[in-house]
Amino acid sequence: MNKIFPAILAALLLAPSATAQDDLTKEITIATDYTPLERKAAKLNLLPTASKAPAKPRSIGYSQWAEPADVPALAPLLVPYPYRTSHDFSSSRGYVDLGVGSFANIAGSAGYAIVRQPDTDLNLWLQHNSSWTGRNRSENLPAGLTEPLKQKFCDNVVALDFSRRFFPGTLSASVMCHFDRFSYYGGYGFNSQSSSYDPNASGDLIHTPNFHTNGWESSDSMQSVREFRIALGWRNRRSEDFRYSSSLEFSHFGLARAVNATAGNKGISDNHIAISFTGEKDCYGADASVEYLGRSIPEIVAIPGQPKRNDGMGMVTLAPFFRYSHDSFSARVGVNVNLSISDGPALRFAPRVNLAYVGKGFAVELNATGGKRLSLLTDFFALNRYISPTAPLSNPYVPLDAELALRLGPFSGFHASVAAAYGIFNDMPMPVARLDIPQLNYCTEYAPSKLKGVKLAAEVGYRYHSLAEARLKFAYSPHDVEKGYFMGYDRAKCVADFSLSVTPIEPLRVTLGYELRAKRITAASLNSALLLSDLGTVSNLSLGASYRVMKPLCLFASCSNLLGKHWDNFYSLGAQGFTIMVGASYVF
Repeated sequence: MNKIFPAILAALLLAPSATAQDDLTKEITIATDYTPLERKAAKLNLLPTASKAPAKPRSIGYSQWAEPADVPALAPLLVPYPYRTSHDFSSSRGYVDLGVGSFANIAGSAGYAIVRQPDTDLNLWLQHNSSWTGRNRSENLPAGLTEPLKQKFCDNVVALDFSRRFFPGTLSASVMCHFDRFSYYGGYGFNSQSSSYDPNASGDLIHTPNFHTNGWESSDSMQSVREFRIALGWRNRRSEDFRYSSSLEFSHFGLARAVNATAGNKGISDNHIAISFTGEKDCYGADASVEYLGRSIPEIVAIPGQPKRNDGMGMVTLAPFFRYSHDSFSARVGVNVNLSISDGPALRFAPRVNLAYVGKGFAVELNATGGKRLSLLTDFFALNRYISPTAPLSNPYVPLDAELALRLGPFSGFHASVAAAYGIFNDMPMPVARLDIPQLNYCTEYAPSKLKGVKLAAEVGYRYHSLAEARLKFAYSPHDVEKGYFMGYDRAKCVADFSLSVTPIEPLRVTLGYELRAKRITAASLNSALLLSDLGTVSNLSLGASYRVMKPLCLFASCSNLLGKHWDNFYSLGAQGFTIMVGASYVF
């Protein structure tokens, strides 16, 4: 008993300790409150800052459509779909966003994860963006017009994406359908008694957008877009020493009718197929792609000497690179090689260089890129739905686009950067208004242009814990018809963007934004002469707020163009005035 009793006592004393050790190995699940997704600020009626001509092979980007998209439910822009940001399905199975506002603007999106398993995902998503009563406030229209056409469009996207993870890698597939119906609400034509262009002469100009005044119901003034895209992709496991991915994509984009539907003409259309491959190891890699673009350009009965034709062009791209990193210095050096088929000079070269040095609290970076790309109708339609339904697009080549930047911070929430850039952009498709052909002057053509110039840019920002964040960006480039760094299709000379977001209490978030695009111009063709026209300065002050009522429900409101300014997104296509939109977002 003297031996057994101490053993029993020791066991009783050690039991709580053993139990505690067992508890430490258990999984603990903590249910947290739902935090609404942060929506990207999308400002109303601004001409989006166009991206530079890609310096690397055009991304086949099946992932671009292979993820459900979270549409910022704000007032619709002039552009068809300024969204395509991925929606986070990790904490919800589905979502619905809906916003309505002035000018009968409607924006909405919905998505649902049909299958969500550890190795398999199948997601369905759709988006809607429309406007119905917006007046054309362009100051480039002649004075004394009767009621201009209303801006009306109804844009819809539906897509299904699938991914399956196997041990060797991941298979992806996606299908997207896009349909847009809109009326031409800008432009004007000559009076039959007038033989000269004089917008100030009484009676010389009449407002004849495609020769009808009701705009939406008339088939002559209505345009439709049909787009279809299917893509397949494969990538191996990221844990492998050699990482690679490949994709195959086919897309069709077509405008339903040409300038005058009474002539029975169909609009321009693209059929694009692309195969891409990317492979890399720790110190070297390469991107490769093969593309073919078949373009059907319609005959224009109203313009003699322009028969229907089919253009076919292709491009093979190879972009090898080497990578080096040691302590604070890193380098990535390569070259872009483009072999064109039936599209100008066959072989082109451009640099692909990135050098960076990261010190304590600062970094210096040098980028030099370039290359050639095929201009697709879908990309330009995303910026301006009123592209010409009969005119082809040139394919730009960028011999050099170099930038040297100095970045400071972050220091206690503060960061700043300054940069200088120089670029040469050949055959850039830049907007041209056709004032001498009434059938064309309500839409935008793109003529090949050469731009060359410098850009100076700076940025400062500050973040105070989770309560407030402010950011200011500025860029400047002197320009004229062929001079200037490419900062967008509106040839803006000065660009500034300011944003301030405040979270005074956890459920409430308030955002103030201001965007400036000054000295904007566009080219105009009149009797074989090239003129310059002012597009007006974009000066947009916006305010928005969102409030989380409960875990799945968030209410929001936004207003834009608080100063009531006038500007054209493109020539004779005026932006909406002061707008307001309210809506709700629900996840489940």
